[in-house]
Amino acid sequence: MRCLVAVAASVAMLVAQVPSMPAYAQSASPAPQATTQSSVFSAAFKAFPSGGEPLSMRIADLITANPKLATELVIYMRSAQGLSRAQMVAAEQGLAAAADRLGIQAKDGDEDVWGVALAVLAVAAMVAAAVALSRGGGGGSPAFAVPASGH
Repeated sequence: MRCLVAVAASVAMLVAQVPSMPAYAQSASPAPQATTQSSVFSAAFKAFPSGGEPLSMRIADLITANPKLATELVIYMRSAQGLSRAQMVAAEQGLAAAADRLGIQAKDGDEDVWGVALAVLAVAAMVAAAVALSRGGGGGSPAFAVPASGH
C-alpha cells in the first residue's frame, strides 16, 4: 500500500510541474513603458475616427517602415481611452498586414504535440507499474529469474 501511495504522490508532483499552457517569448506581455511614438499613433487614430481600410493601411505603413513600433502600438492600444471597435479592428488588421509584408509568420501550436504525447506515455507507464506492484504485492517472486552460477 505504501508503494501505491508513493507512486501516486510521484505522479501528482510530475503533473503539477507540467505547465497548463506553453509560454513563448512572443506571448509574453510587454512591460509598460513610456511611448515616444504615441503622438504618431494618436494622430493616425484621430485622422481616421471610423477606422476601416485607410487606418489599417496607415498603421501597416508605419510598422513596415519601423518594425519596433509594433510593441508601442500594442501598448498604445491597451492604454488609450476612447478607441472605437472599428479602430481596434483596423489597427489589428494593419498590424497583421505589416507582419505579412515583413514576412513574419505566427507560431503554430502543433510543436507541443510530442511533449504532450511523451507525458501521457510516462503517466501510463507509471500507472502500469503501480498496477503491477499492487497485484504482485511486492513480496512475491521477481518478474524474471536470474540463474545462479554454479561455478
